[in-house]
Amino acid sequence: MTLDEKSWQKKLARKRKAQASRKTLPEHGNPLAPTQVAQRPIHDSLVASELFAHGIGLAALARRLPDGNIALAAFLVDIYCLGVKNAFYRVVSPEHWTQFLHHAPFEAIAPPCLRKLVEGAVAYARDLGLPAHADYARAAQLFGTIDAAECPRNYVYGQDGKPFYVSGPNETPAQSRRILNTLSRRLGADGFHYMAQVSAADLIGQIADDEPEQLGPR
Repeated sequence: MTLDEKSWQKKLARKRKAQASRKTLPEHGNPLAPTQVAQRPIHDSLVASELFAHGIGLAALARRLPDGNIALAAFLVDIYCLGVKNAFYRVVSPEHWTQFLHHAPFEAIAPPCLRKLVEGAVAYARDLGLPAHADYARAAQLFGTIDAAECPRNYVYGQDGKPFYVSGPNETPAQSRRILNTLSRRLGADGFHYMAQVSAADLIGQIADDEPEQLGPR
């Protein structure tokens, strides 16, 4: 790896970590379940403008409610490796919706393409043995009957044909090792790229310590 490549990767890691560390949604009550409002009119469908440049960013679907509030499903999408790293469903006031829009530069995306992008990222990560965030399924219920098949775009996941794992600010070294071990079992040591606070020696040692039955595909 050249010095220029190392510098670029460090810069990318800082931007990804800053994006992931932002609080994505205001804490607010959600008196209505997403299934109850999944057919309300769409208020907005958005994706972070830098998602495809940096591999991670917010995606959001908002529906208008009769009382003026907004039902909001937001997803922190890692298209390089982890799929949906975080997900939230909230019913927020118009003021909180405005605050949410300041979390990142957004651009509009067709609702079918938003769903296709998010679900594709989840499927990509799942094939690597990496599950979506625990709140993903609930938040995704707000998609309702939006049909991803209506989106004409094709999304590509990973980077340069391989998964690229970048550890986030809230991931411990132990969590990073588990992710790297999962990728190693699925793809082999050369089947992915990574940037994490885990040395190659640590990774090899962890794999060697695993029980044989844990080394097969999951």
